[in-house]
Amino acid sequence: MAVVNGHPSYTPPARLKKFEEDLESIMIWLGASEDVLLTRNRLSTDFVSWLSDFGFEVPKCMDVDSLQETIFAKELHPWGWSPAIHKFFSTLEIQLQDSWKSNPMNHWKSEYKRLLSRLTGVELIKEAVVIIEKERFSNVLIPHVPVMMDSPEYINHIEKTSTLPLLLKTPWSASGRGLFKIRDKNEQAWKNPWILGKLKQQGFLLGEPFLHKLQDVSFHFWCDSKGVHSLGTTYFSTDKAGRFLGCYTHLPKDSSIPESLMKEGEKEAESVLLTALQKMKINTKYRGPIGVDGLFFLSANGKILLNPCIEVNMRYSMGLINLKIRERLAPGRTGKWQIGYLKAREWDDLAGCFSAKSMHGMITGDILPLSASPKNEGYMAWFEVFN
Repeated sequence: MAVVNGHPSYTPPARLKKFEEDLESIMIWLGASEDVLLTRNRLSTDFVSWLSDFGFEVPKCMDVDSLQETIFAKELHPWGWSPAIHKFFSTLEIQLQDSWKSNPMNHWKSEYKRLLSRLTGVELIKEAVVIIEKERFSNVLIPHVPVMMDSPEYINHIEKTSTLPLLLKTPWSASGRGLFKIRDKNEQAWKNPWILGKLKQQGFLLGEPFLHKLQDVSFHFWCDSKGVHSLGTTYFSTDKAGRFLGCYTHLPKDSSIPESLMKEGEKEAESVLLTALQKMKINTKYRGPIGVDGLFFLSANGKILLNPCIEVNMRYSMGLINLKIRERLAPGRTGKWQIGYLKAREWDDLAGCFSAKSMHGMITGDILPLSASPKNEGYMAWFEVFN
């Protein structure tokens, strides 16, 4: 929303602003002891101390309001880039090393609006299709390249001529937002007020087939001056509308996908995506994390396949938090995390019944807070361990 708005003074709606503020402490999992975590609000000292006592490495935590010293840094890493975040950094006393000048993210450029949209995903998909056809992989398939629709009339044409259901997406959205499903030929999406509003606001929509999903998966990469390299794979869940719910550290036990097929598909997908990102020379335009969402689906002939690229997130993501948690899990443990809106006493009751446990610095059980608990009520992320 901040990117499509494009204004340096953009402020999110009150609900999203609270969501940001309640969960900003979750970035503590991404930092090392030599890093500085800068937040808008002062982090709970109890939360930071608890993580440190539990055996986790934590960065130095500072909040903007009490900032009275210059921060010396090599790089800046917000959750995501936008004109507003660049302005935010410009108001602070931050002295950056000269090497930062060569980082393409050191100031906002107009072309970043396109780069940080779903159009980068479309570009990646096109590259991936060529690689898959050339290498003749047997477990990965991209059924269709998304279609760009810039008018109600064209949406009407697509609705009448395409195989349904069809999923429409706004170019600037993520985490399962900005979606519209055309279920049948009587939907008349081209007349829908939401569709018309998004066309006016963002200029076009992207359309793709709605696949028979079996399991969501995400592939994570790091992009720097040397190139792109893989960080790992995670699994996540969404609701019926496609909105993001949470992550699993490992493949859910109730999955209908054979483990051998899963591993082979992931291996092929990672190879395809890494090669495609390198061909795009993405590191000349962007530095930082890249998350690529894919899904295992059931094809029309009953075969389980992996679509390696549904969309691309050029920002930090909960999948990266998931990878950090996985590193600290004791052998034989798996788990999942979720985000919810809780009252303080609800978390206290939950934590009281299932306290966090560790052995030799590794997580063994049961319930672990991923963000600071609310003082009264608010959003919180927590992790549940399975033995």
